[in-house]
Amino acid sequence: MGEGGALMGRAHVGSIVGRARDFGRRRLLRTERAVLDRVGGRVRNPRVECPLCGWSGPFFASSVKPFRRNRICPRCHSSERYRALAALLDGETTDRAGRFLEVAPTKLLPRWAASRWDQYVSLDLRSARAMVHADLCATPVVDGAFDTVVCFHVLEHIPDDGAAIAEMARVVAPGGRLIISVPFEAHRPATFEDPNVAPEDRERVFGQRDHVRIYGTDFADRLVRSGLDVSEVMWGDFVSRQTFDRYALAGDDDRFWVCRRPG
Repeated sequence: MGEGGALMGRAHVGSIVGRARDFGRRRLLRTERAVLDRVGGRVRNPRVECPLCGWSGPFFASSVKPFRRNRICPRCHSSERYRALAALLDGETTDRAGRFLEVAPTKLLPRWAASRWDQYVSLDLRSARAMVHADLCATPVVDGAFDTVVCFHVLEHIPDDGAAIAEMARVVAPGGRLIISVPFEAHRPATFEDPNVAPEDRERVFGQRDHVRIYGTDFADRLVRSGLDVSEVMWGDFVSRQTFDRYALAGDDDRFWVCRRPG
């Protein structure tokens, strides 16, 4: 076997080993979540609590990618960004009744949102969970249809994120808000993107094979171009330290961009 063949062989073996390791870890984490869910609510002085489903216990379950302990609610499977969203919206004193849109829906928001908004709608291009199947850059939604729009970790997948942002701004009602979360590097002053990067190289360049950019501190500027008033809100600024720890909000994300449509 030539050197190239040997390298390919080692890479193939490494890929198999990596998949086997992930499979084994997933099995262990499923067991961990099942055990935690059984003991949830029966622990004296629980250390963590999920504001979405009410589960409480000694700690949250671990996540697989990235592997991190105390991250995933064993009952509703929320990660820290969704618990932070609940903390943000539950902490408001204004009337939140209205229409709520979730872009790229999860399993965990519909019931929670339905108890707080008059209407919950979800949108995605392909997801079986979505109520509306559409391209985020060109939706069939009428202007100003929603009072609250939530878009978490979607824009980094879209080549024309400017069109997607403009479309979400269009469907937000006057006085409404768009709440966004994206992978973000605080040390990077300018967003990095290169449309010439081949799909097979995206994981190496952008950190994930289905990402097309890495956002920097100029992300808010992209949002402002759509005519929205933008605030970069750190999670630690709207919850106490005790709540921050109880909801286990430490992780890769630490902020939302809250965009309000004037009017």
